[in-house]
Amino acid sequence: MFNSTMSDKTLSKAIQRVPIWMYTTFLSVLILFSVAFYLMSTVQTASTDVGEKKRIVLPDGSKVLLNSNASISFKKSDWFSGNKMLQLNGEAYFKVKNGATFTIVTNTSVIYDVGTAFSVNSQQNAIEITCFKGVVKLKNNAQEILVPETMSYKKTANNIYQINKAINLTPSWIE
Repeated sequence: MFNSTMSDKTLSKAIQRVPIWMYTTFLSVLILFSVAFYLMSTVQTASTDVGEKKRIVLPDGSKVLLNSNASISFKKSDWFSGNKMLQLNGEAYFKVKNGATFTIVTNTSVIYDVGTAFSVNSQQNAIEITCFKGVVKLKNNAQEILVPETMSYKKTANNIYQINKAINLTPSWIE
C-alpha cells in the first residue's frame, strides 16, 4: 500500500516547522501591546497631602500645580483621542500649553479652559476660579460665565458672582 520511506519524506516536506524565534517575537509584540494598552487605559491620579504641593505635566504638555490636600485624575488614553477631561478635588493652578484645551470637572461645576493660566479652588459646595491670563468658561447647570483675565468668580450652590480682589500674576500660595 504505502511505501514507508516515501510517506516520511512527504510528511517532512508538508510539515515545515516555524522557527522558535518567530514565536518569541510574536509573544513579545503581544505582551508589549498589552502593557501599552493597560497603561493607556488606566486612570492616572496625582494627589497631595496636607502641607504638600506637587507639579504635574499633563499629556498635552500643560502644567498643573496641586496645592495642599488636592487631587486630579484623568484617563491618559482619552487625551490622545481628543476627550481631554480631568477630575479635580481641591485647589490647583493650571498653566495651559498654547493651543491646548481641556475640561475640568469638579463636585459642583464644569470648567472649560480656553488656553490660559488660571487657578481653581474646588471645595464641597463652592468653587472659586481666578483667571491670570486668557479666558476660562465656567458652566453651572444652565448658567455659563466667561471669566476674563485678572478676574475672579465664585460659585455657590445656586449663584455665580464676581469677587473683587487684587489679582497677582500667580496665586498667592505659589512660592
